[in-house]
Amino acid sequence: MDAWGSGVETQGSTWSAAQAAARQHTPLTLGDALDGMFRLLISNWRVYLVALGVLVIPFNAVAGWVTTEAMGGLDMWVNLIRDPADPGPGPTDMPATIGVGYAVVQLLSIFVVTPISWGLATHIAAGAYQGGTPTVAGVWRSTLQRYWALLGLMVLYFLVSIGIVLAAALVVGVAGAAAAATGAAAAVTAVVVAVLAAAAFCAWMFVKLMSFSLPAMIVERIGPGAALGRSWNLVRSRFWRLLGTWLLIMIILMVVSAVLIGGFALLGAPLGASGAIVGAFLGSIVLGLLTTPLVINAATLLYFDSRIRAEAYDLDIMTQQVTPQPPAATEPPFG
Repeated sequence: MDAWGSGVETQGSTWSAAQAAARQHTPLTLGDALDGMFRLLISNWRVYLVALGVLVIPFNAVAGWVTTEAMGGLDMWVNLIRDPADPGPGPTDMPATIGVGYAVVQLLSIFVVTPISWGLATHIAAGAYQGGTPTVAGVWRSTLQRYWALLGLMVLYFLVSIGIVLAAALVVGVAGAAAAATGAAAAVTAVVVAVLAAAAFCAWMFVKLMSFSLPAMIVERIGPGAALGRSWNLVRSRFWRLLGTWLLIMIILMVVSAVLIGGFALLGAPLGASGAIVGAFLGSIVLGLLTTPLVINAATLLYFDSRIRAEAYDLDIMTQQVTPQPPAATEPPFG
């Protein structure tokens, strides 16, 4: 059975194998993309759980405790639920050691946990899509080999995001200042139009630059800057389709988040307010193991879909299937 769980057998003649590969790697509909991001997670759940779990679970547990203490401790949250008007001591009362711990947690999240978890999830998704059998050791080794590239891409994401937001804010500010002298009604109209235009600009830039840069960097073994350019070129005229797809994915993830955190909070509710808070905290840890793979699964599937549409990537797969190959490896075909 292949990575999609379709039951397609690729044994027999090389031409039959090529036909099976072509059927598997065809352009995706919206439903295929949404279904595929869950199927990839389900069919490779053990690798996702172990590979990401050894990093994400302990980090999120420590980060959650430190953050709770930095925000006033569990007692403060319990008091907030019981009496929102008087939650008790807040962040201004936290010890210096907790403040230092909070800063360390944030730095670890930025420089270690986020880039490595991105790399792990992308190697698993891309390897499974291309017919490999990702292993925990294999994806960790491949991810650590690309650590600096992953960190560089994250830094570029940050810088690009700052630039996009500043450019959008400048447009809104200039429009508001220019319209201020023409009257209140005109100024409000100008600001509303400028805000909408700025939001459209932000969405356009984010979709163009960030939709495919991560899977492109991992699969094609290119640098962070080249990955942004690769994403830009692959999006091409598919902006509106991709924007709608990403918006729908975000809505689905919001629903999943609400169900998980709310469900765990309800499970802990019989133990009182503290039980509900601890339950919600446990739900957030589980959520951390789901959201990263799901988002990256979607990005990886859409990346390959764009290559199939723009570059006939499915024909490359057929060519590989009919060309004599060395014994199949269980690791992804990229490092």
